Amino acid sequence: MPLQLVWPTQVGKISQHFMEHPEWYTSGGLKGHEGLDIVTKTAGEIYACADGVVAEVRLDGDTFRQLPTTDPKRWGFAYGNQIRITHLLPEGEYTTVYAHLLEARVVAGDRVKAGQLIGLADNTGNSTGTHLHLSLKKKGASDAGETPQPRDLIDPEPFLLPFGTVPESSGDTGAPAPAPAPTIGLDALRYLADVTIPDNSEIPSGQPFTKTWRVTNTGTTTWANGFTLRFTSGNPMGPNTSFPLPAAKPGDTVEISIPQTAPPSLGKLVSKWTAANAQGQSFGPNLSIVILVDETHPKPVPLPAAAADGLRFIGDLNFAGNPLVMAAQPLRKIWRVQNAGSTAWGAGYVLASIPGDPLNALPPVPLPAANPGDEEEVSIEMLTPFKPGTYQSKWQARNPQGQPFGDVLSMVITVGIM
Repeated sequence: MPLQLVWPTQVGKISQHFMEHPEWYTSGGLKGHEGLDIVTKTAGEIYACADGVVAEVRLDGDTFRQLPTTDPKRWGFAYGNQIRITHLLPEGEYTTVYAHLLEARVVAGDRVKAGQLIGLADNTGNSTGTHLHLSLKKKGASDAGETPQPRDLIDPEPFLLPFGTVPESSGDTGAPAPAPAPTIGLDALRYLADVTIPDNSEIPSGQPFTKTWRVTNTGTTTWANGFTLRFTSGNPMGPNTSFPLPAAKPGDTVEISIPQTAPPSLGKLVSKWTAANAQGQSFGPNLSIVILVDETHPKPVPLPAAAADGLRFIGDLNFAGNPLVMAAQPLRKIWRVQNAGSTAWGAGYVLASIPGDPLNALPPVPLPAANPGDEEEVSIEMLTPFKPGTYQSKWQARNPQGQPFGDVLSMVITVGIM
């Protein structure tokens, strides 16, 4: 059976297609965009598109941005953190590449199934916002004239199954049978905040404390009997190594609390915990306890932080990167954000341009109503400048007292004549 690719993210949307914007990629020796940019969230789960074997895991982080723009070697780090999986089929050898990741959950040599969690999304490398870059290579394709791109890069989209589809079979002769598509029976968790005991809290040896995290069930399964939080590594801080997860339906935000005791060891101690389903399979990022143990100067256990405003950037929903736009045309820029604070957004909460912004004549726009942990879309409407050139606009949230808070939201556009 020909190669089939299941959807690698939890969002069924492509933000940039194969061969688009050749003007952006010629400096890297390409004819245009060499893959697909797929919408996802920061720390969103990334899944293998097909059965195969992990050929390479590279954790280059942001080396691309740290090297001088004149250094030709920087293009070797453009993908940031990446995973490459080889798929052997009767019609040839394929490789899928998953780029700009936050972290990898597999190592070279692992056999993986279609739909298996392999990493978390971010914007490392040559990236201006969180997304998954997916490339597909077919050995010998460039020499055979099957693609206009070099390095055997072909268009993944014809092989990509509709969002949520279960594959019949990957046909890979060197890997197990395919798993269901990632949107079916998916366990997932997103960390939001430390409610108590923030990192580097000072706690005297032997003092009991309760660690609480705020998380969201970002999967498609309900956390129920058998779902647990398990100790995975670091310093044990109590006799129990497993606690039940609170009941949570998909989309619910809940708090996980576990009783612990500062151990006799002094200094900086770390304890890592991971969620697991009823079958014992781990999912989601590590939840950590980081404390400073001091026996000579006992201090009270820190209380939850006072109410605070917060906004976290999740992704660009349109006009990502540096798109070419026409002069003097209406434009609506949309970002996806999360209320990452402990206060609800309501009347008087706005998104305002930062002083010094070349487009700062635009008035503030109201933020949507959002409770702590909620994700929302925020947008601005503007008329693109009349003069050709590259423009960057920066925006930040402000509370009713006019105080700025949260991540800066930015947009870069190049105005030209099209």
